[in-house]
Amino acid sequence: MECEYCQEPSSPSHQCISLVLKTLQEIEEEQERQTMRLEKLQSQAKNLLNYSSLSKNLHMFRGVQHVGAGCSGCGETPIIGIRFKCKQCINFELCCKCRDTFLHPHPDFFILSVSGVHEVDCDVCRENVGEIRYICRECSNMNFCHKCIVTVTHPHLVLETVLPLVVSVDIFPKKNLIYAVNEEAVVHILVCNMSVQPISNLTLKQTSGEIPFDYSPTLFDFTLNVGCKKTILLKGIVSKAPGDYVSTFRLFSETYQEWLGIDVVLNIRVAIDYLEALKQSLSL
Repeated sequence: MECEYCQEPSSPSHQCISLVLKTLQEIEEEQERQTMRLEKLQSQAKNLLNYSSLSKNLHMFRGVQHVGAGCSGCGETPIIGIRFKCKQCINFELCCKCRDTFLHPHPDFFILSVSGVHEVDCDVCRENVGEIRYICRECSNMNFCHKCIVTVTHPHLVLETVLPLVVSVDIFPKKNLIYAVNEEAVVHILVCNMSVQPISNLTLKQTSGEIPFDYSPTLFDFTLNVGCKKTILLKGIVSKAPGDYVSTFRLFSETYQEWLGIDVVLNIRVAIDYLEALKQSLSL
């Protein structure tokens, strides 16, 4: 009697290599299916967490207009409020109302509260990655845009997805930044996370101009959750000569190696002494 797998003579001691290989292949295929199921569940859980976090701060996004983005369900242009972008289609988006009613074959969507683009180019098509950035940490932080991820096969399945990193920045006090020589200058910079994911490892870097005190970029080790605000202190002892100093600063994400928000412009005047600084401050 022959073995049904390898056609060799069958016996109680027969060791069928073909059967072993077939069994191993079936085990690997089942493991791959389980991995795909787990990744899908993790993705859905992450979406729920993001949406739950956004729901607590919906008042921040109700009036936000996604310029250039139209709903593929009802045709609303631009989409206002929360926007849902299909993870498997190149360009399929729904508004908040259609997300619950419109039938679409793909269940997973990106949840976008604001529009924004990453200042990074795709390593495949060499164009700007746009609002969805994919990072392969196994390929020395190789970057992909959404279109290339949908259309191009990449050997590594685990990619880090980065949605638009949008922050608003404000300065306090807005005026009367007048200090005397040897006085400590303190500027409060209020940062608000308008993204749909937490942001951490931020650095405030000087991008141009001159400030009247020594400053070196500091890595802030806090995590800025969705919709949360944090005050960053920019301070130092004034050591430069009296005069007007104009400089710009910008937030930088050390995690994703990209700039966030817009430049913050600082106008600081240095007076010869404290009384002169107070006098000039009162005259403004």
